[in-house]
Amino acid sequence: MHRLRVVNIPPIRARRADVPGILNALFAQPPLSSHLEVAALGADTVERLQEFDWPGNFKDLRNAAPRVLAYIETNRNLRAAAEKVGRKHQSLGEALRRIGVIT
Repeated sequence: MHRLRVVNIPPIRARRADVPGILNALFAQPPLSSHLEVAALGADTVERLQEFDWPGNFKDLRNAAPRVLAYIETNRNLRAAAEKVGRKHQSLGEALRRIGVIT
């Protein structure tokens, strides 16, 4: 009889320092496939991303990655980023404000 090994991975809020690396890894994977990094937003913004609780854990990070990357790719142009991800700029602005990318 085989026993399953259980691996306990702490929630994102318990390892906030990992947030930039996780986002960078998500940026690099398809379908995003980008070489850009979250550090392009600046140290204060990265710190706010780390301070966010990420209540949906990894799912929230995965959902935020395309929005954050679009914002970086468009040089922080909210309207252009919203067009890139197929959302209204007000909706994207609210999503980015919620996680601390926009203040």
